Amino acid sequence: MYSSAIGDAQSWLAQTETSIREMNDMLVKAYENTVRAANGTMSGDDKAAAAELVERLRQHLVQLGNSTYGGRYIFGGYNTTTSPFTYDASGTLLYNGVDLVTAPAAQLDALKAQQIQYATGVNVNTVVSINGVELMGTGPDNIYKILTDLVAALRSDASSSEIGSFIEKLKDRQQDTLSLLADVGGRMNRLQMMESSNAENEINYTEVLSRVEDIDQAQITMEFKMAEAIYRSALAVGARV
Repeated sequence: MYSSAIGDAQSWLAQTETSIREMNDMLVKAYENTVRAANGTMSGDDKAAAAELVERLRQHLVQLGNSTYGGRYIFGGYNTTTSPFTYDASGTLLYNGVDLVTAPAAQLDALKAQQIQYATGVNVNTVVSINGVELMGTGPDNIYKILTDLVAALRSDASSSEIGSFIEKLKDRQQDTLSLLADVGGRMNRLQMMESSNAENEINYTEVLSRVEDIDQAQITMEFKMAEAIYRSALAVGARV
């Protein structure tokens, strides 16, 4: 049962790693696009085109936040059955019904504490989930908000210095994303070690069970033949009588 749980946990984390890695690639593209827009050589039309690219990246970010594994949403915390990232009537992005930019700290902490765990050993529970609060960030560090503000700045033909202010923000968010990747990789390595340990334990337990339950085939065969000989002799005596 633990081996089965470890396999499921590994698949969950593998999907998580794929989504976060894609998110990191997306941030790299946004960063490179922002650097080009901040060098002072882009016209208003060029900035508008750059804004459209960032807008597509921003929309893809929401799709990544709603990634699934086995029909379950992997970034939704305890909410694994419905899309965790949705829009309200005004177009504001919500995570499980909460605005990560303006929500109070206590509410954000409660959402961040939601973790999916697998029982992967005796008294061992392994956390496999990264929730949306960790993925997107909160307040001014919220990735979606940074991209939204960047799109607005590009579309308004903002100055190079104003656009350049987003470079450091994107770099910091990329570092956060790389930290999440390292965390997921560490969990996967731990599960791999537990999987190897379980395989060795299964061999050991099978040997113990064999010593307790299995027979000595040579000895049992000899005993069977002796019993068979006695039985046949008894039949022969009966026939002679």
